[in-house]
Amino acid sequence: MLDINEIQKISMDCSMTEFVGTTVLDTIGLVIPGVNDALLQQMQIDKPYKSLGLLSSRTGAAGQINAADEAVKSTNTEIISIELPRDTKGWGGHGNFIILENRLDSSAVPLLQSVLSWQTLR
Repeated sequence: MLDINEIQKISMDCSMTEFVGTTVLDTIGLVIPGVNDALLQQMQIDKPYKSLGLLSSRTGAAGQINAADEAVKSTNTEIISIELPRDTKGWGGHGNFIILENRLDSSAVPLLQSVLSWQTLR
């Protein structure tokens, strides 16, 4: 049980992963807000980002990479990495895992919303 006298000791820096949405091609977008140095160090990322956007799909990569490219151009952000893991629901080929950064704003949610909507339109 939480002691009401201890309430001031609870950290207000929330870094829980936030679900942004899904779209075609089994694509899912997640955001990690309030990224701390320990996470960046574990991910071997040198720059001090405030928020990370995670985009992933189990089937293909062209649609997601194209959408991420268009979104970062319009939001002045960067793609940190693109990985092509072997996971296509048992079929031959690859999926994708894209990490996007948001250094200036406190949240990468608008960036991921842009990626997801751009992919749906194409």
